[in-house]
Amino acid sequence: MHDLRLLRENVAALRDGMRRRGKLDTLGPIIDRADAVDRERRQLLQRIEERQAERNAASQEVARRKRAGAAADELIAQTRALGSDIAADQSRYDELAAELERLWYELPNLPLADVPEGGESANAIVRSWGTPRETAGVLPHWDIGAQLGILDLPRGAKITGSGFVVMRGLGARLVRALMSYMLDLHTREHGYEEVWVPFLVNRQSMTATGQLPKFEEDAYVATDDLFLIPTAEVPITNLYRDEVLDAAELPKAMTAYSACFRREAGAHGKDTRGLIRVHESTRWSSSATARRSGRRQNSSCWSPRRSGCCKGSDFRIAWCCSPPGIPVFPRQRRTIWRCGRRVSAPGSRCRRARASPTSRRAAPAFAIGRAPGKSRDWCIRSMAPASRSPARSSRCSNTTSARMAS
Repeated sequence: MHDLRLLRENVAALRDGMRRRGKLDTLGPIIDRADAVDRERRQLLQRIEERQAERNAASQEVARRKRAGAAADELIAQTRALGSDIAADQSRYDELAAELERLWYELPNLPLADVPEGGESANAIVRSWGTPRETAGVLPHWDIGAQLGILDLPRGAKITGSGFVVMRGLGARLVRALMSYMLDLHTREHGYEEVWVPFLVNRQSMTATGQLPKFEEDAYVATDDLFLIPTAEVPITNLYRDEVLDAAELPKAMTAYSACFRREAGAHGKDTRGLIRVHESTRWSSSATARRSGRRQNSSCWSPRRSGCCKGSDFRIAWCCSPPGIPVFPRQRRTIWRCGRRVSAPGSRCRRARASPTSRRAAPAFAIGRAPGKSRDWCIRSMAPASRSPARSSRCSNTTSARMAS
């Protein structure tokens, strides 16, 4: 979630960020309501504190009169009335704090200056290499896979439903080989730690990475309020949630393979054939956490040219325009020319959580020094929930994921 000081001190920047995302009409009323709730909450907090001080003073006077043998019935009744008023105000305060937190979760991150405005056609190409192959006579991948006997979409639909895939023979072997290749590449050459993470996470983990509450309809929900992960970014990012890290231990760089599950409820009718938009896919993901001055900040952005895979293809790296659903900015997308579809389609993405809603939701803290006269390390915390005091963020996390089965 955002720092509440943004709402109180620079609401114009918040509105402009939502405008650049093309969502001001939808999110503007949420900002207005959050502003009103925050004002009422702060006024109520001040009233609670004043009444608590008044009750404390009355209680002390009651004690003084009793010691002196004087009557204190009137003051006792006053303290009881104040206690009832405080309890009612506290109940209302808790309601407002919960509402503000819910509203604050609805607001995505602000796009930085590097992120262009507009639709996908306005994406800014950072660099590219290779030449798109001729498309004449090239079949789409679903036809090639069926002819080679490595892709069996009909039986995937039979045993589970549409949007599920069966890889066979060399196709299954290719998925396994790509998984090992990408994990070996990042652990051996880029210094990442390989982790194996659960494919089920709790609600707090999904909320910390921005999937909830807004995109709950796209998630598969299991029993006991557990969710199948949309990518391994979710469990990786939550590994150090609510922990204090020594800055000397940074950066933390991890990579993982996982199955990924998405209902794609908001994409009905789009890319219904092949492996482009399926409900279960296989991906590798990597995440690096560092201070803002750390070198690791950009190292998790996967480069297909540097990895040596997909040779002979055309690649482009572009700053993506402000999409409505991405909670982390800035974002770069690697696209690969796909002859069968005659489009340059996404191959991977690199997203940075720089003092963003995601970094505050995950709430790690970094011990970066020892404050004078203090017996413990001084930390800068990244989480600023609506019901607590806002704090600064010193977390910068990159996440990259790529489809392996496509």
